[in-house]
Amino acid sequence: MNRLVEFFVRRYVFAISIFVALGLFGLALGSRLGVNILPNFELNFVGVTTVYPGAGAEEVAKQVSEPIEDAVSTLPGINSLSSSSFEGISVVFIEFAANVNGDQAAVDVSQRVNAILGNLPDDVTAPSVQKADPNADPILNVAITAPGEDLRVVQRYAEDVIAPRLRAAEGVADVSVVGPIQREIQVLLDSGRLEAYRLTPAQVAGAIGAASVNVPLGDLTIAGERITFAGRNDPENLSDVENLVIDPVRGLRVSDIATVRDSSANVTAYSRLNGEPVVLLSVNKQSGSNTVAVAEAVSGIAERTRESLPEGYEATVVGDTSASIARTVEDTIKEIGIATVVVSIIVLLFIGRLGSVFAVVLAIPISIAGALIAFGLGGFTLNIVTLVAIIVAIGLVVDDSIVVAEAIDRYRERGYGRMEAVLKGASEVSVPV
Repeated sequence: MNRLVEFFVRRYVFAISIFVALGLFGLALGSRLGVNILPNFELNFVGVTTVYPGAGAEEVAKQVSEPIEDAVSTLPGINSLSSSSFEGISVVFIEFAANVNGDQAAVDVSQRVNAILGNLPDDVTAPSVQKADPNADPILNVAITAPGEDLRVVQRYAEDVIAPRLRAAEGVADVSVVGPIQREIQVLLDSGRLEAYRLTPAQVAGAIGAASVNVPLGDLTIAGERITFAGRNDPENLSDVENLVIDPVRGLRVSDIATVRDSSANVTAYSRLNGEPVVLLSVNKQSGSNTVAVAEAVSGIAERTRESLPEGYEATVVGDTSASIARTVEDTIKEIGIATVVVSIIVLLFIGRLGSVFAVVLAIPISIAGALIAFGLGGFTLNIVTLVAIIVAIGLVVDDSIVVAEAIDRYRERGYGRMEAVLKGASEVSVPV
């Protein structure tokens, strides 16, 4: 006779207490588990994206991609290093070994790239270093529409009013504007006037850049309070740009050789909803937080925001990935319910004892509670992989429970008492189970 089986059978009150405790702890930890599409795993890939406006693919490869590759190639733990160069953009991919910490690798790459910034062309934007993260995609987007309104005004309202409200939601890591429209003051040079005044575009650009001053002037302590001073002289409107002096000797100003206009930078991303241009706010959640709960909180804020929007404005939640996660969880619960009913019917038909049916069915919630406790202590989340694992585990537990119930029932039919039948039947199959 198996001593472990005998211990719990004869002390059934203690065993019931353990099962109840498992259920309570499972509910407590299960309610706090994060919910994601995929489990939290680390991909040791780091990408360096650099924009070089107006440059061809060959220039990008030689002047941007190759210097970055040379800078990061000596980092330890690199498995592969490759790059793709396109018109105006360079992307360098670095794959590190599995034993390398991905976060530290991204920091090391960033330091190497920053060290060679001075060797890159002047027009190159600051390289963006990012670590691959499957859970870094936005969980949902909020589209702001205002038919007939200037999109720049809509964007300014979205950035200043709506985005801060969304960032205040619990579990939100960042809210970014997709395809932002940047104001751009354009100076359109007149080639005839430049030639007449014997000026070059570089001289004009240098004079405009020199007129924009932002330098520290020091600090002063007054009555124990430290005050920092800085000198700033940035053009604020078209008139300021037009009146910038290009040649102090001849008194030439920008307006003498060029036309200045208030415009927008080239749009690299454009969003539409039902044919209408929109400003899109992408919401990213914090690592390990509950996707469904965060999405519900953001959707609630968006719903309340609609009441205070200016006339003609509309806020719509689109691309909500939490809906598919919620459906997956609901389907899993339905499958567990269906499995419980089917198992109950089969056990009742083949064994014919309600006590056996109850024992087999009771194994399902107990096993789920144990799984939730293991997930909570191990830092796992509810996702497609873990939900499938729970379903598979339920099948195994039910199968073993039926084996034990059938063994016990066989001894009951031989005339053994309830306690002795349980001890003999469970002990008989304890090793294979």
